[in-house]
Amino acid sequence: MASDARRELVKFVVTQLIDNNFDRLAIKINRYQAKFITSQESSLEARGSWRTRKYAIRLQHTLALACSLLKQQQEDLDHCISLLDNDIKTKKFTTEKCKLRVIDHSAKYRDNSGTIFACGSLVTAKIARSHELWILARVTNFYPVNQVYEVEDVDSIEDDNGRLILTETPKSSHAEARRHHFVQKVFVVPLVAETLKGGEWIMYKLNERVMAMYPSTTSFYRATVQIPNPKVSKCLLD
Repeated sequence: MASDARRELVKFVVTQLIDNNFDRLAIKINRYQAKFITSQESSLEARGSWRTRKYAIRLQHTLALACSLLKQQQEDLDHCISLLDNDIKTKKFTTEKCKLRVIDHSAKYRDNSGTIFACGSLVTAKIARSHELWILARVTNFYPVNQVYEVEDVDSIEDDNGRLILTETPKSSHAEARRHHFVQKVFVVPLVAETLKGGEWIMYKLNERVMAMYPSTTSFYRATVQIPNPKVSKCLLD
């Protein structure tokens, strides 16, 4: 896939599928519809009721906004299709690889400001919009235009029985089975311990914000250190 088509497709996925406004619009539509129906049933003169009219106007406005968003979504998707069609006809395909960059995984990069993680770097990525769900993932690409990472879930390999298998080797024959996610840059955090040498420990401070892993999983949650850890000892998190 050529770079222009790939860039537009990533833009479509992020802006129209991940960070769109349809969830909030759906909530508003359901709320206004319920209030509109209730006001009709409770009013003796529903047709002339100011409350009924108010919710009818709000419902109409919200539905019109949803239609405009759907129209924009269709236009963006048609644009992606036309770019891909042009690439297919002109045989314009590229095999661009990620540009590797030496990364400092020290604590100063925990805020993820200005640092682009190299392909293959292990990170934690927030893949749920409604709740705290951070997974252990490996960076596969970065799109600077949208400030979006493409990551693969390292714990998404399934065997013949449908059970998940943690595979650490990127060149595994099961690599294609990994689930890929497009995640905004602010929701990708480096693993500080990734480059620690043998015998080294991270000393956390009181009230320091950290990424902690749920027991027996590869999922993380944001926590606050309540009792700093002595050397070769566990932290108490909140």
